[in-house]
Amino acid sequence: MVKNGWKSIPEFPGWNNPNAVLTVGPAEIKVVEFSAKYEGTWLFHCHVVPHVADDKKYPRGMLTLLKVSGESALSSIQPEGEKGLVGEQAGLSQEPRVASIPGFQPFDYPNGIASRGYDVYGNNCKACHGHLAKGEYGPKLQENPVLENNDTFWKTVMKGRGNMPAWEERLSVQQIADVQAYLKTLKPAPPP
Repeated sequence: MVKNGWKSIPEFPGWNNPNAVLTVGPAEIKVVEFSAKYEGTWLFHCHVVPHVADDKKYPRGMLTLLKVSGESALSSIQPEGEKGLVGEQAGLSQEPRVASIPGFQPFDYPNGIASRGYDVYGNNCKACHGHLAKGEYGPKLQENPVLENNDTFWKTVMKGRGNMPAWEERLSVQQIADVQAYLKTLKPAPPP
């Protein structure tokens, strides 16, 4: 985000946290609510992929302008679903802050045990994501921001994404939590 003049930028939960990643896939909608102390026009920079994966071949982001003036009705905005339908009939949540993610219902995420996650990762994930999760056929997971975004991490592991298969039928919820805990412990080796 770029601030307007010398005024403070709008704040919403996690706005200053580099690991607070909001992922929106094709045909998905999320509504973000925030409060602004000052009127003005605010510039948001949204990335299509993380900086680390940018191959410089083409732009991977979009800019969004948001104009704030006086009272805001953002909390009452609901995204449109299927034509002619509204609210839950359109497959949308009635909760004004976040629209639903098709095929995935958030739940209380269990705490994992990294030492158990090491074995589960080695037997199920290493072939694609590589030794120490440095990336091979699948993306690098070492220090990947997706590890801090539970909804995205769990949806990806359980339902699959791109070339990655769904693991919900093969791994238990506890095993997935253990893998996530293990991945969070991995740090790149210091330079020589």
